Amino acid sequence: MIEAELPDGTVLEFPEGTSQAVVQKAVKSHLGVNEAPGVNDRGGTFQNIAGGLLRGAGSIGATILSPVDAAARALNGGKPVSVGGYDILGQDRRAGMDAALRTAGVDTDSLAFSGGKLGAEVAGTAGAGGGAANIFTKVAPKVAAAAPAFIQALRTGGMSANGATGIGGMATRAAGGAVNGAISAGLVNPEDAKTGAVIGAVAPNVIKLAGDTGKKLGASAASKYAEELAKFGRGAPKRATLQEAVEAGYVVPPNMVNPSTKNA
Repeated sequence: MIEAELPDGTVLEFPEGTSQAVVQKAVKSHLGVNEAPGVNDRGGTFQNIAGGLLRGAGSIGATILSPVDAAARALNGGKPVSVGGYDILGQDRRAGMDAALRTAGVDTDSLAFSGGKLGAEVAGTAGAGGGAANIFTKVAPKVAAAAPAFIQALRTGGMSANGATGIGGMATRAAGGAVNGAISAGLVNPEDAKTGAVIGAVAPNVIKLAGDTGKKLGASAASKYAEELAKFGRGAPKRATLQEAVEAGYVVPPNMVNPSTKNA
């Protein structure tokens, strides 16, 4: 149960899962607050997609600013610096973006918003692995030269390991995928870095196994089809002869067509 307490002590109750927009609208209605036309109304699909794109880019921006926020808090004795109820040093940066978008009329609970947000986050972190591999190569060139398989796995998210095979290849793909996943997820939200690492470590080998299995099944089906086609081709002259015999009025015994068939 979600509760919202009003200044006069009245407590409004909402079912679990009620969106923030609905709660805010109910609170304002009880308080007699008139909203300007369009404010906090649920936006259209394109508006929600645009809001999601902005929010997704904002997630990455908030993470990039995290070191600056941490340094500023340290200079401020570890205390947040709040302006208008929001910590401008980043503690509430994401919540602030959500609130601002809702005020602008974006439905942050819609599928369109979620899709736009995810799209921006994926696009914004697509080159994270490649960037990390380039930095690693420049910072530690000798180490990178000695581990080309890992560098390739890091660059491709574990999808390729410079031709490495066997257990070693699997481990290298998992390691590269884990680092890539941690960086990509961490750029969106540092709290998700561990989850990103786990998914990044598991996904490459699972995808490769599925791909190899599909190739084997496809090759087996193609081989079977080719075999049946060749068998059909070899029987073509026989079928033509039988057809000519039938058309000439001859009675062809069944065992001449199929030797395993006995005449009645």
